Amino acid sequence: MKSAINIYTLLRKEQIFYHLIAWMVFIAYEVSIVFVVESASGHHSPLRFFVVPYALNIILFYVHANAILNYCFSSKKRKTILFILLIVLELSVYIFLISLLQTRSETKKRFFIFYFTNEVLFARTVWRGIYFMIFSTAYWIINRSFKRIQKMKEIEKRALIEEKERQRLELELVSSQNAFLQAQINPHLLFNTLNFIHSEVQEVSETASEAIIILADMMRYSLVENKMDGKVPLEKEIQQIENLIKVNQYRFNNKLCLNFSAKGDFENIRIVPLLLVPFVENLFKYADMTNVTDPATIHLQLENGIMKFSTFNKKRKTVSFSSPGIGIQNIKTRLQSSYRDRFSLQLEDQDSIFSVHLKIIL
Repeated sequence: MKSAINIYTLLRKEQIFYHLIAWMVFIAYEVSIVFVVESASGHHSPLRFFVVPYALNIILFYVHANAILNYCFSSKKRKTILFILLIVLELSVYIFLISLLQTRSETKKRFFIFYFTNEVLFARTVWRGIYFMIFSTAYWIINRSFKRIQKMKEIEKRALIEEKERQRLELELVSSQNAFLQAQINPHLLFNTLNFIHSEVQEVSETASEAIIILADMMRYSLVENKMDGKVPLEKEIQQIENLIKVNQYRFNNKLCLNFSAKGDFENIRIVPLLLVPFVENLFKYADMTNVTDPATIHLQLENGIMKFSTFNKKRKTVSFSSPGIGIQNIKTRLQSSYRDRFSLQLEDQDSIFSVHLKIIL
């Protein structure tokens, strides 16, 4: 922000410098002509005939460009009638001041009679005012065109930056997907092995047999290809959360204190797979689920096309809780790639509790 302000300040100083140079050259040009043409008279006061009139001319130039034209034509609604009235007003004020300045002291009492009956003097003043207003209009048009060009360049620059960011995210996504694929084993071998184990333990333990079926379903969900859009029904993700909870309850003899709630109409809603499951997995890694009065919670809500997912848990004292690692970072990358500015993710890590708040506009 400071660098942008500094650049703007430098540009303004440079612009003022160029304006001063331009006015000095212009005034020198006109004054030299006046001295050549009228030097014989010797009655010209530099202050009265040069300094003050040029000050009024310069004021007219900038008032016309920066006030009148900007006010009447910079907005979408053009104020043509008001523009004509303001031109008449500024020209009248200019004529009055110039004529008052150039009228001799002995005729100031008869100012209106003297000046406005002198057709040559009056016409010259009117033309002088119009002359500087024409220059001012040309300056305003050029300046406005330059600003439009600069604005277009800024838009193109932002678009280029966004495109580079999009390409970077895509490369990161491909890289993470490749790493994920490299870590996979043959799904058919895995499923066949689980089916074999299931058939072997079915008669020994129904609980173990059911846990194997649930595990096979979870692995199939993680490994099997998704649809072309890279998304799965939200109901499938919810089912995997329920499977994960059920398997872990089997592991700990249904003694885990955990509440899971899902509210909303999830039919025909699709999301990127494995966005929610990793947060639930972290609960079983780090959460204290032994307190009946203060259980861990998982809440999912879908309302008006907005999905809100949150988890809350107390930390297990016997396990060191590290900051979010590769898994969470991978989720952030996938969220950014798929939902851009339509999501928010907050991880609250306090002394004894940890919570996740994810919001996605689907």
